[in-house]
Amino acid sequence: EEGSGKTLWETPYAAPFRNAGGDAIAPGPYAMPQVVGDRIVMASGAGRILSLDKRTGRIVWQHDLYEEYSGTRLGFGYSCHPLPYKDTLIVLVGGRAGLLSRLTGGSGSAAIAFRQRDGAMAWQNLAFENAHSSPMLITVDGQPQVVALLAEEVIGFSPEDGSELWRHPHPTQYGLAISTPVWGPDNILFVSSAYGSGSRALALRQAGGKTTVRELWTNPRLQLHFGTAIRIGDYVYLSDAYNGPALMTAVHAKTGQTAWQRRGFAKAQLLLADGKLILLDEDGTLAIATATPQQFEVLAQAPLLDKTAWTPLTLVGTRLYVRDRKSIVAL
Repeated sequence: EEGSGKTLWETPYAAPFRNAGGDAIAPGPYAMPQVVGDRIVMASGAGRILSLDKRTGRIVWQHDLYEEYSGTRLGFGYSCHPLPYKDTLIVLVGGRAGLLSRLTGGSGSAAIAFRQRDGAMAWQNLAFENAHSSPMLITVDGQPQVVALLAEEVIGFSPEDGSELWRHPHPTQYGLAISTPVWGPDNILFVSSAYGSGSRALALRQAGGKTTVRELWTNPRLQLHFGTAIRIGDYVYLSDAYNGPALMTAVHAKTGQTAWQRRGFAKAQLLLADGKLILLDEDGTLAIATATPQQFEVLAQAPLLDKTAWTPLTLVGTRLYVRDRKSIVAL
């Protein structure tokens, strides 16, 4: 009920998992829940995909990616949300079983499409080690492609059958690639991770079903840990932070030239709304700012949360939902 915070239903499910980061980090879930038709689709930290009736919370179907498909067991928790495409949900699984299948002449099983209605498998394909980033649908010169940032690389594949379209190296220490890639109308893909890997921009072109990939630039010092990057015009805006100080940063998507960097916030999640950036940093500070290639101007800010806040913000109309590891707040 709007404005009440009242629980409409509650559904328990088995999710035995302890984060490798220790007891200070909750056991999940880490992936974004999604409303897809009359279902709520979610993923547990233990690698379980669930499709629930959104009115009642009844579990309609579920799959255990680790036990059923030998998926990559992620010590810091499975955190990829499934990608809705037509009547399917495309799920990143990973794992050595898919690699062995590929080596012995099979199609692999690192990516799987489940039917939204009943969870039946529509296709399985590919071989890779999974990471924490979620799949994203883009269109390259008229061709739909799924982009996935993985432990050692970034890849593109067909959402119709999982067939591989391209691969490009992006090795990340410990396989901890977390943030979602950013796609631009100029066919430039921006990817970034922490742990020494940094950022790179790829120009994609497609003709006759064949995709070419050209690396425009790479910068190992520009590291996006877990947050969102926002593309506005020719620039990408992000919170450049890992172990050192956090710097709000503007970088030119095509050249990699840094326009500016600004201190003042801990590493942060960003949301674009009404031409402004809404920012929530991990210390719980909420801010509204404008970002241009010339400057970063904070319009308003206030301390809001007191526990570690790593969850992206959600805006519905004029209501903003934010959370830390203790509370959820509607503003």
